[in-house]
Amino acid sequence: MSYLNPNSIHLLNRATFGPKIDWLSSNNKIIMQDLEKTQQWLFETISEYHPIHENNNHSFIFEEEKKEYDRVRKGAQVEGLIFDWVSKMVSSSNPLREITALFWHHHIPCVGRGNLEKAKLLLEIYRKYGLGKLNPLIKNISSNPAMMYYLSANFSRKDKPTENFPRELMELFLLGEGNYSYKDVKEVSRAFTGRRTDESKYPYKMYINESEYDSSNKTLFGETGNWNGDDVIDIIIKQYQTARYISRSALIFFLGQVPSNEFLDECASVYYNSEYNFQSLLKQIFCSSMFYSPNYLNNKVKTPVELLVGLSRKTGMRCIGVKTTNFFLQLCGQRLFSPPSVVDWPIGNEWLLGQNLVNRLFLPNVLLKIANRSNKKDSIQFKIINKTNPELSYFRYSWDSSFDRKSFEKILEKNRILHSSWMLNLKVDSQDLSKIVTRPEFQYS
Repeated sequence: MSYLNPNSIHLLNRATFGPKIDWLSSNNKIIMQDLEKTQQWLFETISEYHPIHENNNHSFIFEEEKKEYDRVRKGAQVEGLIFDWVSKMVSSSNPLREITALFWHHHIPCVGRGNLEKAKLLLEIYRKYGLGKLNPLIKNISSNPAMMYYLSANFSRKDKPTENFPRELMELFLLGEGNYSYKDVKEVSRAFTGRRTDESKYPYKMYINESEYDSSNKTLFGETGNWNGDDVIDIIIKQYQTARYISRSALIFFLGQVPSNEFLDECASVYYNSEYNFQSLLKQIFCSSMFYSPNYLNNKVKTPVELLVGLSRKTGMRCIGVKTTNFFLQLCGQRLFSPPSVVDWPIGNEWLLGQNLVNRLFLPNVLLKIANRSNKKDSIQFKIINKTNPELSYFRYSWDSSFDRKSFEKILEKNRILHSSWMLNLKVDSQDLSKIVTRPEFQYS
């Protein structure tokens, strides 16, 4: 019988969307059995950064459907990017970079729909800089064209500074409500005047229109000078409150609830003293005994992305095509690059409301049950059925998945692991996969 360490599985669920079913047949099994090895593996095997668009081999597509797939992508380009990103989350051995990017996508929400290139730039900022220092992450986001348009930073001039982006920079991204004054907003607004985007060529770099930039002195948190936008970011990041605010947000995302002030201060101190290295913060969280206390086990409501990616990694199920992935996420309440507001995405039980909850409960099982092909031959057969049975056409066009149930069950049986232990990190009476993924516990990690 293969032993699974519940704390190792807990860490993998939170930091990597969950272990992959094929690990039970490989040398990776050890990282699910020893917590120290899990923690060591997590930070020693982070993949090097590569833009997603450089290699789409992780996207699950049948060769004979590539032409149709390309046609769909042209009409839904941002959805195609989301499909590629989610596929990357599923296929990566260690997707810590991707779940960290998802955290920043939640913490610093921005609308990127309607323009593929701008959405792609924003995603790659989250992915490239998310695990590193805060300073380059924030500076790149502040000059990203999607963010500049979203919060009106592209129209600020010295005779009429816009306060939208400066206010959100302090209140939502770095300091938190009540930790700055309206005078601070006005000063930061003047520092961000004159910023414009070169729309003539990709990657749409930001430049300063000197005639519209306010070059007079500004005073922020006791420091006075001819500060520009990057300067005020430096000043804000110097404030310890920034470390505390972002640490709190990260703890809510990875712990599932607001932590104690004592644990928050421990994490904020590590983050601040590391010069805001996010990996250092994650190590403090994931290697702390607090992370493994009963209060934080199976208490975090999965985001729709975590729900889908975790299901895919643990079962080997794959969504086929752009539409399946995007429809699943949207019906469960999340359209990536389209947050409900500038304030934040839902948190915790806010995901479990109304029709979203109904969809979350039954759609995972739908994906497992409609899995209709595992090879090219099956694919062709199903297309023939579609032509002879028009009632299936819309469903087939919108939803499709691949899942080898026999292989899944054989691997668990060989390792003598209960379905519920693998899928829920819990033991429950029923070991039927369909019943397990519709249980309330499956909504949590």
